[in-house]
Amino acid sequence: MGEMCYLFPNPTKDYFKVMSHYTIKSIQVYDIVGKLILERNVNNFDAGFDASGFSSGSYIVKINTVKGEVKKKLIIE
Repeated sequence: MGEMCYLFPNPTKDYFKVMSHYTIKSIQVYDIVGKLILERNVNNFDAGFDASGFSSGSYIVKINTVKGEVKKKLIIE
């Protein structure tokens, strides 16, 4: 499932996009300690996000699709 979901650019400074071969139901972004930073319902094959307000560091992006869930690491510079 992980190879069916894409997160780019990574690393990034102010914007990232999530794409999937399957319909994305929702996306959550967590900081490295597990605190929910962003949550959005998508119901599409892709979604763009403004990350300019994020602090530099590592984040976990949880992508929930109609076929299951994938977690990807995102690095904000």
